[in-house]
Amino acid sequence: MGYSIAIFARSSTRLEKMKNFMDENYVNCSELCSDVKSSINLSDGPTRDLAYDEGILSYGFNYSCLHDLEREYVFGICMWMACKAGKLDKETLAHYIRYDGFERIPVRCETLGWKKPSSKNMEHYMVLSPGYSEENLEVIHNELLRLDELWDERT
Repeated sequence: MGYSIAIFARSSTRLEKMKNFMDENYVNCSELCSDVKSSINLSDGPTRDLAYDEGILSYGFNYSCLHDLEREYVFGICMWMACKAGKLDKETLAHYIRYDGFERIPVRCETLGWKKPSSKNMEHYMVLSPGYSEENLEVIHNELLRLDELWDERT
């Protein structure tokens, strides 16, 4: 069993721009956090070939794991991509990520500030997940900042 987490791009032009950017700049979590062994079936990077999302403007990750640092990483990457290239929900006027192609998870870009991508239950995750540490969360945080700065420079 697996999952897909993705953005729904606001246009095909924006999707292509994000895809090209991520093709050049995406780094796998296991490369960033060398002490973390990849424990999930994670696509090599964002893809349009999603197992559970057939949207023509969808772009994201296939994975299979419930609690892992890499899961936190791909959710953080997807939130960031949603803010930069994602469509707004007409009802909530918020960007969103799509879970398995239908469930919308709102992303309030103005409140993120690319802070550490830690969940409300971080202590729970740290107990269950190999590699969950303040240092690794800081590495993820810095990667989101790096992507954000590069995006701003290039767009």
